[in-house]
Amino acid sequence: MKNRFQIKIEIYKYHLSIHPIKFKFSLIYLEAKKLGKSRRKEKKSAGDKFKDKIWYTIEAPKVFQNKIIGKTPAFEGNKKLNDRVFEATLYDLTGDFNHTHIILKFKFNELLDASNTIKTMFIGSDFTRDYLRSLVRRTTSRIDGIFNLTTKDGYFIRVTAMVLTQRRAKTNQQKEIRNIMSEIIERAATTLSFSEFSYNAVYGNIAKEITQRCEKIYPIRRSEVMKIKLVKMPKESSAAS
Repeated sequence: MKNRFQIKIEIYKYHLSIHPIKFKFSLIYLEAKKLGKSRRKEKKSAGDKFKDKIWYTIEAPKVFQNKIIGKTPAFEGNKKLNDRVFEATLYDLTGDFNHTHIILKFKFNELLDASNTIKTMFIGSDFTRDYLRSLVRRTTSRIDGIFNLTTKDGYFIRVTAMVLTQRRAKTNQQKEIRNIMSEIIERAATTLSFSEFSYNAVYGNIAKEITQRCEKIYPIRRSEVMKIKLVKMPKESSAAS
């Protein structure tokens, strides 16, 4: 059985065949009106779906004092929540403006249904591009090092470090600085757990040691452990605290 709208369309089509100019725009108006209504219904249903989402609180791991990173919406029991990666600056956790350039990355670890809290694990850190550009100068040398390491508790990580000299250093001096950088970072990885290594690298303790040792070879302007990436976790562990 035809509804009222379909009957109206047939009537207008009939009149359109007799008086094409008079009824052409009326038919277009009706079809556009129906299309507009359907689109409004779609938008409304999308909004209703968003209202059904639950806001989950994101919590940093123990190494960062379990501080709150932020909130994220998701449907209850959504499996895609397990694949989410959350980013925050170290400033968000410490409130120190000197830490605004350090980006921390966290991954879903566990969901506490009682409090709608997502417990996360630390998976890496990086520097903002603007900060890196501000460090580099023409009359200085930049010594980079990329190291693949295994921590004391079996986490396989990739660490990128950088040393900036006050003036342009010679090739043999750059080589010595890179060797010291490698020695300090490798020793820290083999003697510390992943959480301990991450803490010391993010808060600049490893970089300070590199600066102190390299100062004996050539004047150093700055040292940084600018990137950490968790490549592989040990089989025995499911998360980095």
